[in-house]
Amino acid sequence: MIPKILVLLFLAAVVSSNPGAEQEWHWIPRTLTVDQHSKHIPIPRNVVKPKAQEPRPKPERVFVDNCGTTPAVGRIHHDAKIVGGQEATPHAYPWQVAIYIDDAYFCGGSLISSEWVLTAGHCLYESQSVEVVLGAHNIREAEATQVTLSSTDFFTHEDYNPTLVHNDIALIHLPRAVEFNDYIQPVCLPAGESDLPEGTSVTPTGWGKTHDGIGTISDTLNEVTVQTTTDEICADYYGNLVINGDQICIDTTGGHGTCNGDSGGPLNYNTVGGWQTRGITSFGSSAGCESGAPGAFTQVTHFLDWIESNTGVTNSK
Repeated sequence: MIPKILVLLFLAAVVSSNPGAEQEWHWIPRTLTVDQHSKHIPIPRNVVKPKAQEPRPKPERVFVDNCGTTPAVGRIHHDAKIVGGQEATPHAYPWQVAIYIDDAYFCGGSLISSEWVLTAGHCLYESQSVEVVLGAHNIREAEATQVTLSSTDFFTHEDYNPTLVHNDIALIHLPRAVEFNDYIQPVCLPAGESDLPEGTSVTPTGWGKTHDGIGTISDTLNEVTVQTTTDEICADYYGNLVINGDQICIDTTGGHGTCNGDSGGPLNYNTVGGWQTRGITSFGSSAGCESGAPGAFTQVTHFLDWIESNTGVTNSK
């Protein structure tokens, strides 16, 4: 892939049905893997910077009330053990969205307001259009709870680096505001909290593969509860060039973690004030999803200013 940021200045206000339920499955999980000891990555001397993005109008501040709630299932406290995980309770994560990219690729994402979806930069790089499916549990069925919106108004972080996987974050602007209900809800952004300490329980979710080897992604949303690990452990595996402090890493010992097709989805953290997205699924090891190598997520707390400056979104909690 030739690194290039696409800046798309218009959006298609097209509402359609879930594309995954309409035709034979052909979407390829857009996935990033990194080799062990990537400190040996050659860094070119003359790096061509991505094309500058057109300035966007400064958004008005948007306070998102009642985020991180799960009205379809009530207040839930998971201790689940999507590789090595289990099927999620339907609509237990009503902010999780499925993203179909250029009628070719698949990623996950998180609804952070009625108009904005948060995902990974590598999901949208060099892409032309997306279809976002909200309110889904089984993406191979046209569920009555689903809402599908098409958009061409999306962008990656202006400093996204596809070689080192830095600033792996992107935003999608939906063509219209969605109505919240029991099956579609926004997740909370961290309200400036400090980074999570080692050993904190977090829950990544997604429709990614459930094991290494041949096979496609999961029909139903899966979850797995894991613990965070330190940047030092993560950097010891991937190298200090890749792990620069803007990631949050998880311990995948025993083969519990994310896999192909989970990219862009949330790393959920349960708090008294509601569920937060603390990370965006970024990359795993080229050795495989069940290798036990740390899984890396974009650290959302480090990009709150960027998110607010582009969307206006902030939490009232």
